[in-house]
Amino acid sequence: MSIDRKKLACFVVGMRPVDGEWCWCALNEDRQWLVPLDAAGSFAGEKAGVFCRDPGDIVRSAAAQGLGLSLDCEIVAHRLFQPSDSDEAAAVLSSRVMP
Repeated sequence: MSIDRKKLACFVVGMRPVDGEWCWCALNEDRQWLVPLDAAGSFAGEKAGVFCRDPGDIVRSAAAQGLGLSLDCEIVAHRLFQPSDSDEAAAVLSSRVMP
C-alpha cells in the first residue's frame, strides 16, 4: 500500500498577530496548506516535531494565507519528519497531529 505523503502533516505552524491569539495549522512536506489545528493538535506537533529556527518565507506565506493572517505575525514552526524518513514513519508522526 502506497502512502500519499502530500496528505501528511509535515509542518505544524503557529502564528500570532501582535494583539491576538495563536492560530495553528498543518502544512505538508511541500509546504502547502493542509488543515487548521486545534489546541490538542498544536500541542502534539510541538511535542513530536523539531523546532524550526527559521521556517522560511514559503512556510510563513502558506500558513498566513491559510489562516487568513498577515505575514508580519509572530511565527513558530515544528517539522515532524524529513524527506529521508520512511513513508511509515512519516505517517505515524503525522497521525499524532491529524487523525
